Amino acid sequence: MLLTLHKEFKTLLGPIGANGSTFLFVSLFSIILFNNFIGLFPYIFTSTSHLTLTLTLALPL
Repeated sequence: MLLTLHKEFKTLLGPIGANGSTFLFVSLFSIILFNNFIGLFPYIFTSTSHLTLTLTLALPL
């Protein structure tokens, strides 16, 4: 799964992308995916719905 995501992000970034940028995007995608998956269980609130988490992820990128 990680290799497939790496290939997808590599084609999206093209030859301009830096050498470590695909690892950054794959890990960020995995964190958000896991966090939102945990929110499917009852009585668990996802932290990605909070503005603080989304701002701390969005502003540096």
